[in-house]
Amino acid sequence: MDLGNARRQEDDIVQECVLELQRLGWRVLASGAIQGTFRVALSNGTVKAPDMVAFRSGTLLVGEAKQTARGIFKSSQRELSDHEVISAIVTDDATRQRAIGRAESILQAQGVFDAVHTVKGVLAAGTAFRDMADAVASPDVWCVEVDAAGAFHCTQGGGTRN
Repeated sequence: MDLGNARRQEDDIVQECVLELQRLGWRVLASGAIQGTFRVALSNGTVKAPDMVAFRSGTLLVGEAKQTARGIFKSSQRELSDHEVISAIVTDDATRQRAIGRAESILQAQGVFDAVHTVKGVLAAGTAFRDMADAVASPDVWCVEVDAAGAFHCTQGGGTRN
């Protein structure tokens, strides 16, 4: 992983986020090679596997990553943007309940019987979100820039900067 390269690959950004989550005490349920173990059906029938899924103290964290912040918001006629996917998982009641059910199944298979009470989202990129973060309406979704030095810069949905 070349931290000096501002155009790191998506997998590098996911790996940096996962390592930071683990350092902070999160249990990683899916990422990288095991990303497909956590799939959730959205209300439109599309099934998605977020780039990273983690659990800690009753909170489920689902995240998507791209090389650039702009890429997080790109959609097409056939595909939702990563922002739309994470927002749906966090804010749509039925989708959120399916995500919670899948997470609790994975946790139980690992011998952890804690309940999931809250679902939060992360949109991670190797470039700054700037004004794009204002497009994130939910305060339960965070925009995270992972800069070239490996530092994390967070903006909470609704434009709250931290």
